[in-house]
Amino acid sequence: MLERDAFKQRLEFSSISRRRGNRIPRIPKARQTGVSRDEFNRVIEMLNQRGKVLEEYGNALTTIRRDLDVQFRRIAQLQAELDQIKQAWAKMALG
Repeated sequence: MLERDAFKQRLEFSSISRRRGNRIPRIPKARQTGVSRDEFNRVIEMLNQRGKVLEEYGNALTTIRRDLDVQFRRIAQLQAELDQIKQAWAKMALG
């Protein structure tokens, strides 16, 4: 009985969706805008500079990775020293 109800619901939903239509309206193309040649050239210039910008981002990421590597190594060293202190303290408490 439950299967039949589920089938009816799917059937009703599919017929509703067909009635509404599943089409997504198209976005109209932009009409010609008043862009000056200087504005167009500036945009092209900015696009041509993207290589420099990406290189700067890459260098910054490399620096950040290197700094994080140093920090994690130092944290590991501190943790190792702390573990040694705990072990020494435990030996003193037992002894």
